[in-house]
Amino acid sequence: MNRLKTKQQDQVLLKPGQEILLTIKRMGINGEGIGYYKKKAVFVPGAIVGEVVEVKIIKVERGYAEGSVKKIKTASPMRQTPSCPVYEQCGGCQLQHLTYEGQLKAKEEIFRGAFDRYTTIKDLPIRPILGMDEPWAYRNKAQLQVGMHDGKMVTGLYSPSSHRLVDVSGCPVQHPQTNQIIDITRQVLEKFGISVYDEKKRTGVIRTIIARIGFESGEQQLILVTATKDLAHRAEIVSELRSRLPDLSSISQNVNPKKTSLIFGDQTIHLWGSAHITEKLEQTSYSLSPR
Repeated sequence: MNRLKTKQQDQVLLKPGQEILLTIKRMGINGEGIGYYKKKAVFVPGAIVGEVVEVKIIKVERGYAEGSVKKIKTASPMRQTPSCPVYEQCGGCQLQHLTYEGQLKAKEEIFRGAFDRYTTIKDLPIRPILGMDEPWAYRNKAQLQVGMHDGKMVTGLYSPSSHRLVDVSGCPVQHPQTNQIIDITRQVLEKFGISVYDEKKRTGVIRTIIARIGFESGEQQLILVTATKDLAHRAEIVSELRSRLPDLSSISQNVNPKKTSLIFGDQTIHLWGSAHITEKLEQTSYSLSPR
């Protein structure tokens, strides 16, 4: 009877809307802080190891709970103000509230924790992580959804747990040239009146714009993901893009007519330039297709 009572108490230990005080003990693989409330793990995005935070419970599952930071009672010395103005809205990054030194330390702890939990290896011989001299502008691929806002075409990412598109023009973690490719492509599509795909009405054409650059090769790739194979003014669009983006190496169109969260469809149409771009990591070269 006592065991049954204890089990029932554990099951109702937390409930959505409840507010608790939590000390963050470790970092999760998605960058969230993890604390323990009466032995139940609570995942808290935006919290840092060592912090004491007031948490509002959002979701409760059998083995864990999820919460949001209501107030930071004791802040980590490695906490910083994110430099990106849409960091908390866009969901593209998870650790900008943590100094770069703190990010490297957190990643090492995640790595060590995986070995502690899933292997019997003791005294793991980990070398220090080699950080970047400048931890910005490092992403060589931008894959942005297209939407409308105040009558204008915008490109961005969906806010976490929502379908609200956040404009991420000039994203500081993207390579500047991928930002440029996305921005100019959006302008060209607007110039030729290409409609934005509306997934509720299942009307419109352009769904996603993808830009990739080879850091070593300097080659640039652009993919337009459309809901229809027909792309009005195709030749004029290609010509305008080549004129305004003279460093482009490849332009392709991918067709995805399905009602799906998947970015790519089954058909890819090569529009201009090389069908692939190359990238090199140390001694290994890679041939990168649009897919």
